Amino acid sequence: MAKPLASHHPIILYDGTCLLCSRCLQLVAVRDGGLFKFTPLTSPLGQNLAKQHGIDFANPHSVAVIVGAAAYTQAAAVGYILQRLRGLVWLGHLWQVLPAMFADGLYLLTARYRYRIFGRTMTCHPALRGRLME
Repeated sequence: MAKPLASHHPIILYDGTCLLCSRCLQLVAVRDGGLFKFTPLTSPLGQNLAKQHGIDFANPHSVAVIVGAAAYTQAAAVGYILQRLRGLVWLGHLWQVLPAMFADGLYLLTARYRYRIFGRTMTCHPALRGRLME
């Protein structure tokens, strides 16, 4: 098994071709004060981290946040991220008080239809380039 990556920053694993994911990460990059690093689930690093934390990188219906040895996925990852964004902390707290079944259902519904509704992208926004881990 590969050695865990030493990072002082939480790492967001995301679907690199999802336009919704890309737009959300742009918002994170603007509001997180440099806290998060990013890597696509399909990158070698993303696949390695996903394997270490039991995340299915071959089916990228999930965003994940790696914090030390812990991993938050799907709705829990969204809540973790929102609670750390300037001006959106209240939304993160609201997200966390939703019943898990409801939050996960809403997350999975959005994930299922994200390409149809929002489309795909193959480019990286300039706000993310300096914070991408490969």
